[in-house]
Amino acid sequence: SLLLEPTATNLITYSEDLSQWSNAGTGLSITGGQSSPDGGNNAYLVDFGSTDTDKRIFPSTFLFENGVEYTFSMYAKSLQGNDLTIYTGGTSGTNTYVATNLSATDWQRIEWTFVGNGSTFSIQVGTQLIGTNVTYGQFVYFGAQVEANSYATSYIKTVGTAQSRSADTANG
Repeated sequence: SLLLEPTATNLITYSEDLSQWSNAGTGLSITGGQSSPDGGNNAYLVDFGSTDTDKRIFPSTFLFENGVEYTFSMYAKSLQGNDLTIYTGGTSGTNTYVATNLSATDWQRIEWTFVGNGSTFSIQVGTQLIGTNVTYGQFVYFGAQVEANSYATSYIKTVGTAQSRSADTANG
């Protein structure tokens, strides 16, 4: 079978270089040079620490057009091998993903699809309150993407500017 994808633009300008992203919270550290799903050493370890403060990383803010569907996606894995919670979100809501018993070699592509409301907000990845427990830990992230699609398409790398891919076609 063929994988034919639509035109897509990754709006995140630094899809792999999390050192270019903003962060919030104390005790958070970001370290590059980690093994990534594409076989390189271009993933980033984000250590959210163990204190009970809110911690987040985010690439920038985006103006999401009213009524347009967008999908955020990013590869992630847990280094502890136990249940750790990560969330993506902004002013239009949040989604929570639990990396359950992932080993140091297990990658999971997290995805969040939402409808733009005509306002500017940031996509955030960070810690999340679960009942009365706050979960933190170490995650490795790679390949962040925000696109105007109702689902995540294949990864489009960016280095300083948004990048587009033309629609695939098949003839014959």
